[in-house]
Amino acid sequence: MYKFVVALTTILILAAIAANISFVHFREIVPDVLARRTTILYPEDTTVDFANGLGFPAISPDGRKIVFGARTADGKTLLWIRSLDAINAQPLTGTDGARFPFWSPDSRFIGFFAEGTRSALVTDRRKQSYAAFNSALV
Repeated sequence: MYKFVVALTTILILAAIAANISFVHFREIVPDVLARRTTILYPEDTTVDFANGLGFPAISPDGRKIVFGARTADGKTLLWIRSLDAINAQPLTGTDGARFPFWSPDSRFIGFFAEGTRSALVTDRRKQSYAAFNSALV
């Protein structure tokens, strides 16, 4: 009789666990995967040079912004940033000579290489402002 009670208790516990897992699993809502399509229109009077790392776009990990480098008509190399829901890109001050831009995993920083230094821009999403700092490459 004891073995029967233990077996029945075990079966009931396993059934309760399976029911709980099934309830949680089938209650989950699968998030929609948003596909984004965009075109990168480089600003007027700028050029890109992919052979030298100028113009490669980098999309932020949160999928909201894109940064790329371009050379202006007066020969300055700057990074440009654009929200993916906007059309025009804005130049980022403090990025003279920037090449190979990249984002931090949390989309708060834009890193780049410039003239033998490693640099980054700290973004403030609320104010849409950027502050630059540099460090020598190690």
